[in-house]
Amino acid sequence: MRLRVDDLSGSTQSAVRTTRRLGGFVAGANYMTSSDAGNSRLALRVPVANLQKAIATFTQLGTILSQHISVADLQGGLDRLDARIAKARHAGHDRTVKRLERRRDALIREGTYARVSLQLTTAKPAAKNAVPSRFDRFLDTSGDILGKEAIAVLYALVVVGPFVLIAALLLVAERTRRRRADHRLLEETG
Repeated sequence: MRLRVDDLSGSTQSAVRTTRRLGGFVAGANYMTSSDAGNSRLALRVPVANLQKAIATFTQLGTILSQHISVADLQGGLDRLDARIAKARHAGHDRTVKRLERRRDALIREGTYARVSLQLTTAKPAAKNAVPSRFDRFLDTSGDILGKEAIAVLYALVVVGPFVLIAALLLVAERTRRRRADHRLLEETG
């Protein structure tokens, strides 16, 4: 469960007190603050019978940002262990019986407490993007169109430019040739 809270220290302490009051304990904690936000991560173990109360109390600490709840049924594993213990007892394997009984006890302890991961933060929500006005959209669209036209013109200049330059040079060369030819003709006739 991830919550946004106003008072990180107070909310963290309240979550720990609630966990203990309901018969649970803190399995791990990480508390960090910085200049703009603080974060607290708590790994809590709460008796399964009090899980609903714990969740209801935790949600009152702040605004829920995310929540994920999953349930694991341990009864199938417990039934399989009971069957193996019965077989081992029947076969007279005392060491195996003791080992399996320890595993069974650990499974029962695991099923007694629910794991709750509680993350608290004081980080403010990201600013919502303002919807652009018609004029802003017009300017954006106009800018995009002009930009694409400029790219098309530059592309045309790059592709066509060398041919235009060659044509211009040929035109200048032809004019120069005609002038010289006209000048020679005038000199010969005159």
